[in-house]
Amino acid sequence: MITLADVPEVPQVSVLEAWDEVAPAVLELVRHAGDSARAVKGCDWTINQLVAHLVSGLECYCDILRGKDSPFASVRAADVAILNQALLDDVLRRDEDLPDQLEQAQKVWQELISGEALPATVRYHLGQPVAPMRVAAALLYEPIVHGHDLAMTLGRPWSITPGHVDLIMRGLAPILHGGVVIENTRGFTATYQVRLRGQGTYTFRFEDGALTVGGPHEGRIDCRISADPATYLLVASGRLGRISPALRGQMIVYGRRPWLAARFVRLLEAP
Repeated sequence: MITLADVPEVPQVSVLEAWDEVAPAVLELVRHAGDSARAVKGCDWTINQLVAHLVSGLECYCDILRGKDSPFASVRAADVAILNQALLDDVLRRDEDLPDQLEQAQKVWQELISGEALPATVRYHLGQPVAPMRVAAALLYEPIVHGHDLAMTLGRPWSITPGHVDLIMRGLAPILHGGVVIENTRGFTATYQVRLRGQGTYTFRFEDGALTVGGPHEGRIDCRISADPATYLLVASGRLGRISPALRGQMIVYGRRPWLAARFVRLLEAP
């Protein structure tokens, strides 16, 4: 069994700067979204439901950083979808303006992660003890990916900062093993390495249904993927197919067994 280097830590200043950029951007989209009953591209929600999801996520993660256990005992897609729906339905039952709720939830969240009294670790999804800044970095996935969904629905521009994708990867790394698709990984052993251009490099080691995620690894790698960070996030989240980025050079596959790249997307469920 190979030993992988640790995924780099998450600096608080980087997380705070990312949230200072992303939070107002997604709020501006929400406040100018128009028909709140309109279906959102990329997911099965209306605009109202998407906003309620963002609110519920912020509130849930605030609870985690305050010491509550995460309600997500599983990160399998079907289980996450059921709990997400229940949480957003709770938000929708409130007699309060949704954009105002989002603005307030963002304010509370950003004040919380700016504090100096956070514990060394909190109980993240799957009961995993994780540093609070990793949790804060992982949550960037929600406004960034769903901001993209909303922008595509409204025909508005939306940019994804490469460094933010790297923060998301650092934050999600401790729980990605819970998203392994067992039926597709049983009996399978391979090591993948993903290089986010201009950012970090991540190694994924699959061994008969188990996954270990680490940082750069100098040993044997079966399949290497070099990707534009924003493109990688959209492909990994199911917002973009693999063919177009490959033709544009935004995602390149190489290494000892490059054909394994086609299998990679079937080994892990999108968060």
